[in-house]
Amino acid sequence: MTNNSARTRFSAGNIITWSILAAIIVVGIYASFLRFSKGLGATTHLSDAVPWGLWIWFTLSRVALSAGGFILCALFFIFGVEKFHPVLRAAVLTAFVGYALVGVELIYDLGQPLHFWHPLIFWNWRSPMLETSWCIGTYMAVLGLEVSIPFTEGIGWKRLSDLLKKFCVAFALAGAVLSTLHQSSIGTIFLISSEKLSPVWYSSWLPVLFFFSALGGGIAFLILELFLAQKFLNWNFPPELVKSFGRLLLGALAIYLAAFAVDFIRLEKWSLLVRDMNALAWLSAELGLGVILPMVLLSIRDVRESALGLRLSAVLAVAGLFLNRLNVTVVGFLLESKARYFPTWQEVSITLMILAIGVAVFITAAKVLPIFQSRE
Repeated sequence: MTNNSARTRFSAGNIITWSILAAIIVVGIYASFLRFSKGLGATTHLSDAVPWGLWIWFTLSRVALSAGGFILCALFFIFGVEKFHPVLRAAVLTAFVGYALVGVELIYDLGQPLHFWHPLIFWNWRSPMLETSWCIGTYMAVLGLEVSIPFTEGIGWKRLSDLLKKFCVAFALAGAVLSTLHQSSIGTIFLISSEKLSPVWYSSWLPVLFFFSALGGGIAFLILELFLAQKFLNWNFPPELVKSFGRLLLGALAIYLAAFAVDFIRLEKWSLLVRDMNALAWLSAELGLGVILPMVLLSIRDVRESALGLRLSAVLAVAGLFLNRLNVTVVGFLLESKARYFPTWQEVSITLMILAIGVAVFITAAKVLPIFQSRE
């Protein structure tokens, strides 16, 4: 009786989940038709005064939140931290899906979407977009090779799977180098915006700050995915991993906060915050809720080593990453230009559609492939 009831609830939950995802995707497809048939001007609130909005915000956030893949691969294959072995494949799958969605999202934001391939052919050596495009594209290929290990294993191609496993260290090294380059080079893009981006967030250290913030954000997002996998995919989060992830997230957030503080002090930004109370409010939310508060929680051992404490800290850290990217890509520009921006329903629905596709792909892959099994 109990088993039948559980099975019924699970089936009903599945139906509701997939129905919601399907509805979001259908609406997003219609919004996509409008975007590509009528153009950016007719379907978004982007303009010369507001060139970047919801899509770029989510794109840059998604890139940072996908950093867990290269972090864990580097820790395991390069530095020999064995404890993270059970979740390596989940981290790689998260990164692969995240980067694939980044590529899709960027096409929506282009004024000429059919020209998305131009950076691969027409090289502008003065543009950081060249290095960013090539690094992201090459890292996607590396992630594809890493994901092919559980894929070939799952469909029974043991020889090919065994062959690919021999190159895991090389994949990890390539991923670490490429991720370091493009996570930082995304920050480099904003160096040309010295007169348009609020000086509260503008800095020559943006490449460094983008990289370090991605470390904390990527680890936090992976933690949340693993807890969701425990709830919905019948996987157990090992208690020793909870402790390890707590220390890892605390260290990553501390490194970022230290880099931010040094940069803030050297540029003497206190006076900027006094003059602009709106900037003070946004920065306080970004650092207070998204960095300092989770660090305080994680510094308490009983909180850090508990599942609830780690979940709460990870939620705050992910929110902090989203706020940071929002402040740099949208808020900082609006405060300087005094322009106004609120996304259209098409922008929102397309963003939700891309998110829903990512969730559907991850769930499906995690169920049909040996993602949470330790078979390497």
